[in-house]
Amino acid sequence: MTLLTASPTDSSVFDKPPKGRLEFLHHHQKALGIKPAQRIQKRRQAIAQLKAQMESPQFPQSVLSNVGVFSLSEDPLNILMWSHYAHYHQGFVVEFRIPTRWFRHYAHRIDRLLVSLPVTYSDQRPSFKYWPDDNLDAITTLLLTKSDIWSYEKEHRVVKTSGGDGVYKYARDEVLSGVIAGAKMSDDNRQVLADIVSTIKPEIENDLALYHAKQSTTEYSIEVPDHPRISPEKQEKLFPA
Repeated sequence: MTLLTASPTDSSVFDKPPKGRLEFLHHHQKALGIKPAQRIQKRRQAIAQLKAQMESPQFPQSVLSNVGVFSLSEDPLNILMWSHYAHYHQGFVVEFRIPTRWFRHYAHRIDRLLVSLPVTYSDQRPSFKYWPDDNLDAITTLLLTKSDIWSYEKEHRVVKTSGGDGVYKYARDEVLSGVIAGAKMSDDNRQVLADIVSTIKPEIENDLALYHAKQSTTEYSIEVPDHPRISPEKQEKLFPA
């Protein structure tokens, strides 16, 4: 389970290209001296081909085959998340501090810096209508929509558009900022985790620290004492319901 301490506010890096695939085809054909009537015919053929691709049952899989997705959550205090993804509170949370400004300077490194997009939750499956120059929206919808039954996860996703699934390096020295041991982690594992954090701390730009979660004695909730960013009160201000 991972914690997203901030989410992107500048979407300029994700703006779609100014010219779509068919517009490029039009200019390319014009440069080759193809007559207007032939250009119209070829454009119609290209539209039909793209339409057939997007309406094919294989379209979602063909998109996903080259995509890698890394999922994060903005809520480190959710009991279900600890139960499902941290071995019933015996595991740990890794906290990342992700840049939210000057995205243009990071455009070539957004996956390594874990720059992410929020997931949209819906009670309807995504449906795709054909439009020639906006395939990016269809792909984004496919990758960033989940059933609203999962809305408690408050998920964000880092999307890598090449290479498919796998294990990839990230800019650990720049974005890793904290580790939270689960409330039911064994003493031996706590010591192992503490040793690892102590070993890598000199390599990390952020003030890396190890925190310890505990279960509230009065409520069905998780607390992380002394954590400067994720007290329940600060969580409410950062991520209101």
